[in-house]
Parts: sequence; structure tokens; C-alpha cells
Amino acid sequence: MTASSPGTEVGLGHSTYWGSISDLYDVAAMYRAGQIVPDVERFTMDNALEAYRKLEAGQLSGRAVVVPHS
Repeated sequence: MTASSPGTEVGLGHSTYWGSISDLYDVAAMYRAGQIVPDVERFTMDNALEAYRKLEAGQLSGRAVVVPHS
């Protein structure tokens, strides 16, 4: 994990979030408390190409998650 000065960019792995580490902890706590509900559409491995096409066409408002067969 890398962090810049407070109130600037915080990088976690390949993802980038804006705000301080304290802000990130606050957002994580809000998620755990059910105050934030992510918009996620799940796709099976067989439908991974559909997920990509929807992302490319701007047809998803949230995240696309490809899950393995269950």
C-alpha cells in the first residue's frame, strides 16, 4: 500500500482511491455498517464476454464481477 500526504491519492494494489487513509477507513466502516451498498452485477465464466461487452458499451452503472462456476 502506498499513501501520499493527507487528502491526496491513496493507492492500494492496482486500484486508486482519493482521500486520506482515515477517509478510506471511514468508508470501509460505512460499508460494514450497511450504509454503502455497492452496485455489482455478477457474471458466470461462460458470460465473461458479455460482461466485457456491457462495460465497453457503458451499459453497467457499477462493477462487473466474473465468478467461477459453483
